[in-house]
Amino acid sequence: MSDNRIMIVEDEEIVAADIRMSVEKMGYTVCATASSGLEAIQKAESTQPDLVLMDIVLKGSMNGIEAATRIKDLYQIPVIYLTAFGENAMLQKAKTAEPYGYITKPFNDRELHIAIEISIYKKEAENKIRKMERWFATVLKSIGDAVITSDKKRQVTFMNAVAEKLTGWRQEDALGKKLTAILNIKDQDLGDLEKHLVEKVITEGLVINLIEDRMLIGKNGIEVPISDSAAPIKEENGETPGSVLVFRDITASKMAEQALQESECKLQIILESLNQAQRIALLGSWQLNVETNHLWWSDETYRIFGVTPNDFSPTSEAIKTIIHPDDLTLRIKAFEHSLQTGESLDVNIRLLTKDGLLKYCHEKGEVFRDDSGQPLRFIGTIMDVTKGKQDEEQRIKLQDQLLQAQKMEAIGQLAGGVAHDFNNILGAILGYAEMAQEDSPAGSMLRHDIDEVVKASHRAKDLVKQILAFRHQATTMLIPMQPAIIVREAVKMLRSSLPSTIDIQQDIEVNTGPILADPTQIHQIVMNLGTNAFHAMEESGGTLSISLEKKTLSEK
Repeated sequence: MSDNRIMIVEDEEIVAADIRMSVEKMGYTVCATASSGLEAIQKAESTQPDLVLMDIVLKGSMNGIEAATRIKDLYQIPVIYLTAFGENAMLQKAKTAEPYGYITKPFNDRELHIAIEISIYKKEAENKIRKMERWFATVLKSIGDAVITSDKKRQVTFMNAVAEKLTGWRQEDALGKKLTAILNIKDQDLGDLEKHLVEKVITEGLVINLIEDRMLIGKNGIEVPISDSAAPIKEENGETPGSVLVFRDITASKMAEQALQESECKLQIILESLNQAQRIALLGSWQLNVETNHLWWSDETYRIFGVTPNDFSPTSEAIKTIIHPDDLTLRIKAFEHSLQTGESLDVNIRLLTKDGLLKYCHEKGEVFRDDSGQPLRFIGTIMDVTKGKQDEEQRIKLQDQLLQAQKMEAIGQLAGGVAHDFNNILGAILGYAEMAQEDSPAGSMLRHDIDEVVKASHRAKDLVKQILAFRHQATTMLIPMQPAIIVREAVKMLRSSLPSTIDIQQDIEVNTGPILADPTQIHQIVMNLGTNAFHAMEESGGTLSISLEKKTLSEK
């Protein structure tokens, strides 16, 4: 779609509609249509089209030629004539408006398209020429350099006001005099000056510097530092009838150069202080030129990324190799969001440096735009917050540990209360079981069952002791023991509590050697492991393998 806007002037509605359809099909915008010359002038003023398609014969008192002439004179808008009249007389009359094209009806879309494209191109070229002419006119009026022209004999033919001021010579006094008489250069051999002017400029046609950072001594004796250039004046036939010398007073630039050197020295001190401050604060800075995509980093930014300016060029693609892969998409989206909306950049990312370090960073930035709203620069900072992140993780870890300790304390208090009540009930069960044990005949099935109840009651009693030990109300007793006996006893109890769909296979060595442990805790460990296995095989059944064997551990 073209940005060019076209106005159609045609008094036949059907023809105008057909032309409009063709023009829009070509990708142009029809900003207005008119059926008379007067209406065309009014709409040209209000819509300011880039091009007018004008029918010569229009209804009303004003024809297309008159309307085109008025539009060109008032608004400098190009016109293409569309007419069914191809007579030479009409063509000559139409030329007075200096149209950009003349198409005879009927015409096809290709002819119209070519005429429009040529007219638009011609208009753009003329606009560039007019702009250049205005620019040159402004330069010639506002030039602040001294200008002296001379002929082949090196005699002065022209001086502008600036040259008069610097040399102390008026133009009327300097005309016809040798250039070397006007230019009195301190410590400069005038013969060399004239030799260079003849050989390099006039003979060879080169543009050279005749005087570079020398003192011009004016007619009034005032010395002024100047810098110049000399160029040949060439005619179309290649002849060089003279030369032009342009020079300027560089007093201000000399002073500015000295001030610049002092400023650079101060700036170097400031930059070094800034680098030290950034190094202390672990805060780097960066700046992105959005138009050129050039990225600048401060020294601390290089350090944060774990690279140096000698081995790393900061580009958008190169940075991706250092940003943690899981954070890359987040950072890209944050950058694009800031560029599109103008909102501040504020994102947390991780870096993986080439030496394997993981760094946590906080990046902030602002987008600066031109008057039209287009982004120009993206300026930001990046802070290494790894230590703060580690401190925060340690704080959270300690807080979690404290919370866990508080939970365990609460559980311990609850367990202690439950264990105390359970101990009272267990005392009655164990007492009555022991009395029933004494009354039961030895070797009977009843005695065997009562023995198991007493044994289980003692295990329960020991379990209560463990609960109380958890609450620090009782201490665990570690004694030398044979683990095989306790494991077999626990397996036997497991067998009675597990369904027949679960097969228990035992591989327990009797002579595994004594260990220092709490028998109740060993028994509870086997029971817990067996219970966990039961839950894993509860639906489909399976085999529970329990083994106990002797192992020799090395010193390591």
